[in-house]
Amino acid sequence: MRNVGSIASLHQVLEIPEPISMSIGATRLPWESCTLDSTVWEHAILIADWALYQAKESGRNVTIFINASREMAAWSDWSVEGLSSAASEGLLLSSTLDNDSPG
Repeated sequence: MRNVGSIASLHQVLEIPEPISMSIGATRLPWESCTLDSTVWEHAILIADWALYQAKESGRNVTIFINASREMAAWSDWSVEGLSSAASEGLLLSSTLDNDSPG
């Protein structure tokens, strides 16, 4: 989390009175050997965006990393509700990192 440390240093240099928090949503490509194409990239961005909202809902200052299964390549509902359903079905597995934790 080198970037978190850099932002914390910038915070001190600028003498900002409130701590800076950072919420991050991320996913990995490719998904379990699926073929990378523009659709998969677009869907990966939607998953990372969904993960960002999950991070913010969990209290902020959190990183949520999503590991998507190969079955997501055929998923049809890319709305927030659809991605939540995919997570409920075990197609999106999340890992959470508290950004306040040391490196």
